[in-house]
Amino acid sequence: GGYDGGIVVIDTATDQIIRNLNPGAFTGKNFRDGDFSPDGQYFYAIEMSQPAVSVINTGSYAVEKNITLTGQPNRGAVSPDGTEFWIAQTDDNIITVIDLIKQEIKDRIYTINYPIKILFNHQGDKVYVIAEMSNFVMALDRTSRQITNYIPLPGEPARLALTPPTVNGTTQYLYVTTKYPSYSLAVIDLSNYQMVAN
Repeated sequence: GGYDGGIVVIDTATDQIIRNLNPGAFTGKNFRDGDFSPDGQYFYAIEMSQPAVSVINTGSYAVEKNITLTGQPNRGAVSPDGTEFWIAQTDDNIITVIDLIKQEIKDRIYTINYPIKILFNHQGDKVYVIAEMSNFVMALDRTSRQITNYIPLPGEPARLALTPPTVNGTTQYLYVTTKYPSYSLAVIDLSNYQMVAN
C-alpha cells in the first residue's frame, strides 16, 4: 500500500514479487486493507484517500470496478459466503456493508468508539468488531445488523482472530490482543461470551 499506489502480488512459494498491479491506475492512492472472495477470484482493496473499494480480478489483475465510499474507510472483511464486504469506517463510527453480487453499498450500521477491525465467525451469521477507545468486542447479528453483545476486555483491543472451525463447522474461541492498561491476550468462549483466559 501507500501513496505510490503500490499493490504487489507475491508468490508465497518463492517469496518473490511476481506482479505490480497496474501502478499507473493507482497513482496517488492509499490502500489500507483488503480481502479475497472465498473462491479467490477477486481481491477487494480498500482505498482511503479517494474512498472506494477496487474490485480486482486475480486472474487478469484488472480492476473491474471501483465502488465509491464516503468518509474514511479502514479495514474490512468478506463474509464466508462471499456475498458481502463489511468495512469499518473508523472516524465515522459506521460499518459499511457492500453487496458483492450487485457491487454496491447495501447498508450502513452505526457503532460507537471508532471501529477498526471486523471478523466473521466461520458460519457467517455473527460479526465481531473491535474499536479504538474501548474495552470490549461488539458482537453483531449479521441478519438484523444489530449489536447483540458487548463482550468486556481487560484493555483496549488491538487485533482479533478465531480458532479453526470445529468438526461441525462452528467457531469455539475468539482471541483478542489488548493494549493499555493490560497488554494481554484475552480468550473468549463464543458459546457464552465469557472470557476464559487473559
